[in-house]
Amino acid sequence: MLIHEVGKGGHNFCGHDDRNEFIGHRSLQAGVKNYLQVAWREGEIHIDVEEPLDWIDSSYTIEAGPYITELTDERIRTELYPALRKRVEELFLSEKLGPRFFDYRFQIVLSFEMEDEDLTICEQLVNEEKLNQLRQSLHNFIKFKIMPELPVLPSEDEQFSFSRHLMHPDLMKQEEEVVDPLIQRLSDKLNSNRVRLNEWKTCEKLRNRSGRASRCTASRAVV
Repeated sequence: MLIHEVGKGGHNFCGHDDRNEFIGHRSLQAGVKNYLQVAWREGEIHIDVEEPLDWIDSSYTIEAGPYITELTDERIRTELYPALRKRVEELFLSEKLGPRFFDYRFQIVLSFEMEDEDLTICEQLVNEEKLNQLRQSLHNFIKFKIMPELPVLPSEDEQFSFSRHLMHPDLMKQEEEVVDPLIQRLSDKLNSNRVRLNEWKTCEKLRNRSGRASRCTASRAVV
């Protein structure tokens, strides 16, 4: 069955066998992996463990058995997707792959080419405990790395993560009076470091352009 083929071997499902990559502790990073797409198209099962880019196909591919032709719209919605979601959720909430393998959120996408109209199911799981921990880490980071006077500065990695968190409504109110003073505060502190300031301005430009539409509207399931 499809769920077995997606999960077998662990490598295709998780995208990586070497867990040493996830051992390092970064205070502004709850985890690494946050996406899984399983798609049936062009006669093959395509698996993506990173959000696909329009200009490159980096999917893992698996040959599907004859059962694939028996999957109707109803069976996909009532049997296949619930089974996939259950398997992913169990891993997402466990620490089987390490405490920082998964981010606090995880998006599942199941997509099928159908005769009449393609079917896509999209859902975002949220680990509320990890989310609250990340909010607290961000609060402490602002208090101890952004607001104090020089020579206190965040590292370059922290600076990049901070720029991403500023645009995320789960972590920060998307209001000018909340976000803009933090942007200006770090800009002022970086004035004497031209390289870091330019990097920060680049992050800010990316932040302003990052409101692109998602590939699908994900329902949110807090777990």
